[in-house]
Amino acid sequence: MREQHIKEIKQIRVEINNHLDNLEKQILEELREKECQYKESIRKVLLPVKERETIITQCQLNFKNIQEHASELQTYIGMRDLEVTVDENEQYLQLLIDTKGFGHLDLVYKVDTNVQTILNNVKSFGSIEIKNHISHDSNIELTRAKDKQAQIQVAADRKTVNNVKLILQKTITTNVNSVRGCCMSRNGNIGFTNHSFKKSLNVFKSDGTLKYATSDYLSFGFDIIFVDDSNVAITSGNESKETGIYIINIENRSKIKFINLPGCSYGITRDHDSLFVCVKGRGIYKVNSADYTISHVISCELPWGSYVSVFNKKIYFTNGDDNSVAVVTTMGHVFGLLKLIKF
Repeated sequence: MREQHIKEIKQIRVEINNHLDNLEKQILEELREKECQYKESIRKVLLPVKERETIITQCQLNFKNIQEHASELQTYIGMRDLEVTVDENEQYLQLLIDTKGFGHLDLVYKVDTNVQTILNNVKSFGSIEIKNHISHDSNIELTRAKDKQAQIQVAADRKTVNNVKLILQKTITTNVNSVRGCCMSRNGNIGFTNHSFKKSLNVFKSDGTLKYATSDYLSFGFDIIFVDDSNVAITSGNESKETGIYIINIENRSKIKFINLPGCSYGITRDHDSLFVCVKGRGIYKVNSADYTISHVISCELPWGSYVSVFNKKIYFTNGDDNSVAVVTTMGHVFGLLKLIKF
């Protein structure tokens, strides 16, 4: 907002400068025109005066010749002619005096009073104030509950699934015939699990090319999640002898640890330093990714192939038997069922 006001102030300054530049250009042009008129007026007066000066000079020369060489008769006649010429020039000069032809001309500049007003009265570009804008369409509502306790509820724009627009960024050919899990690290590595037949872990680079595929240390691999940039957690899936989570380092392709769980493990997700796992017939288990301690957080009858996700302090997990998604909230260690969404 500050930058916008600065931009407006500078724009006003530019407009004022441009306007004053135009006014200056106009007054200088007017001064030039008046000067030309002034010079032309003087020239018009001086031109006939110079002509009269030539005539008078000739008269003076004639008068001198008459005095030196003319007879009395010639002097009489010549003086009559000179008197006529002198009288004509005297009348012309008197006419110039009477019509103020010899008047003194001045170029006078008067400052417009409006310009003086700008210099004297305009003290600032404007004023800055903080204005409290109250709108009838405000999203803030005051709601009074039955117990007379006031609550301020801020209505926010809610996004629904219908508002989500998906854009295909890349297609990766995995050559995996039974993908059950997929995840991506912060540095772009992508992991896929091949649950059936080959039972392999497939790691791809960020450009979609295969980094490696391995079936070592996996009996069945179902879902997968990155614990950090180097380690992944893979659930055991349908394996009945060894049920739990594999912790595998994808850089050196080694098994770090196996975490035993009391049933077939399927969907897995990570929330901060915790892993949440779907265990068949048991519910949701929570595993601390730092010390691998286990806690049973939600008890329910989960079928084969359930998945789990955590977002905004809520746990979402699927149930393929009745095609539903359960949403459970967690506040500290308190868990409660919010809703059951059926499809």
